[in-house]
Amino acid sequence: MNQMDYLGYLAGLLLVISLIPQVYRSWQTKSTKDISWWRYILYVGGLGLWVTYAFLIGNMPLRVMHGLELLLALSVLGLKIRFDRNR
Repeated sequence: MNQMDYLGYLAGLLLVISLIPQVYRSWQTKSTKDISWWRYILYVGGLGLWVTYAFLIGNMPLRVMHGLELLLALSVLGLKIRFDRNR
């Protein structure tokens, strides 16, 4: 692993950490009414493309960190589907 990889992992870690409070809050309150459908649909789509790109170019930091972001964003979207459907 080279020094640039560390920068990629650090950047990805900050983005992953930024999603954790939203997932936690949505799960705790069982509410996602203030979360935009379009924002998360576009975000998940963008992350999916980033992960695909990372695999195509063989970049491990992008694969790992955007993959984690994608899982968290899908969690929020799943919670939105679950909680908004019950209203």
